[in-house]
Amino acid sequence: ASVYQKVLHSTVWIFSDRGNGRYATGTGTLVDRGRRLVLTNYHVVGNVKKATVYFPVYENGKAIADKKYYTERRGRLGIEGDVIELDKQADLALIRLDRVPDAVPELPIASESPDPGQSVHSIGNPGRSGALWVYTPGKVRQVYPKKWKAQLDDNHTAAFEAKVIETDSATNPGDSGGPLVNDRGELVGVTQGGAVDAQLLSTFIDV
Repeated sequence: ASVYQKVLHSTVWIFSDRGNGRYATGTGTLVDRGRRLVLTNYHVVGNVKKATVYFPVYENGKAIADKKYYTERRGRLGIEGDVIELDKQADLALIRLDRVPDAVPELPIASESPDPGQSVHSIGNPGRSGALWVYTPGKVRQVYPKKWKAQLDDNHTAAFEAKVIETDSATNPGDSGGPLVNDRGELVGVTQGGAVDAQLLSTFIDV
């Protein structure tokens, strides 16, 4: 619970407008407060140059998890950002925000990869859930280089290659781009996705 509270402040909900009434949502992490940089997946932002992010709003010390609360206040709570860097091969992207709310910290990046058997924690915004800032526990199964293909929302297949952290965490669409952290609350990975043809097998990009 203490790790969740630490990481939550730096975690964002991302809206990417694809045009023609289509949009993608995902998750991201503030990794550099000074440069206002949010780290997420390439497949969350696609080839669109802009994105809107929401930081959690707190009421009586608790984060408001209701999605409608944020979408109904987009003009006040939504922060615009420019997609400034893409690594399509590793499925990573950086968004530079127009501003960062006061007192929101950046999440420190771990100096080394986790080991198999180590506990890890992730936060995401699964589309099928009615809530935001959803916590998922997990354990590392293995860390290794991987090549794979995935179907993206614009109906083309992308080929990825990266060092990944494989865990037994349960991940869902909308969790993509979110933080995977160790017990110290340091960022070790970025949520990439889960295997639909396997049980408790999820992939995170090793940062």
